[in-house]
Amino acid sequence: MMVSTIGISVADGRDVIEVESHYTGNGCFEYTVRTLYDPFVTDIGFAQLIPRPFTNYVSNTLPPHWTNSITDDGTWWGIAYDASGPQPRFNEISFSVCSSSTSFRRSGLQVAFAVLLADCFDLRYFAGYNTLPALVPCAPEEADGSEPQLVSRFEIVTDLVINELIVTNGEVHGVTFSWVAASTVELQGSHDLIHWTPVARLAGNWNPPTTWTTNSSLNAYGEFFRLRAISVKN
Repeated sequence: MMVSTIGISVADGRDVIEVESHYTGNGCFEYTVRTLYDPFVTDIGFAQLIPRPFTNYVSNTLPPHWTNSITDDGTWWGIAYDASGPQPRFNEISFSVCSSSTSFRRSGLQVAFAVLLADCFDLRYFAGYNTLPALVPCAPEEADGSEPQLVSRFEIVTDLVINELIVTNGEVHGVTFSWVAASTVELQGSHDLIHWTPVARLAGNWNPPTTWTTNSSLNAYGEFFRLRAISVKN
């Protein structure tokens, strides 16, 4: 029996932000921040991107519509979006930064973002920040032997997961599933992973996992099952 857990619009939650950092030599680093497809995320934009800590800063390049962020004491503190217009849903932002330090180690790049979730969520808009692993300059004794290129990703909304099918004597009679929020989900079945038939709508707990059972066999719906989010109380 195969279990397929699928989220909104027959797709599952996945990484939505990617950070690629690359040490190019002579104390210089290239950073690229990308937004990726996630059916839970309708829109996403960035306010600030900060390699942390970036010691012995010398200079940097700027992508279009971004400016340098400088603290009151004159310290370079990453780059900030100039709010000149909306950012594309599928975005790629690249910039380089140079340091007088020629050694490097793994640390992080902090991304400040705002997100609009899919319309099944009660609370659709929120803002926050996260620090993804990235390369930064350091003193020679702090170098950790990292490779000169590092890619990291961040998931905002985790997967809607089928933990177990409830099977008795070869007959499917229910499902145990879990997610990060109280929700209403639709269980669907398929014989071919192309055509899906609704089975039932289920109320899910935030914690612990939810188990739903029925006296009727679900085998007539197919051998593949998935869940689709209908409404989410987040």
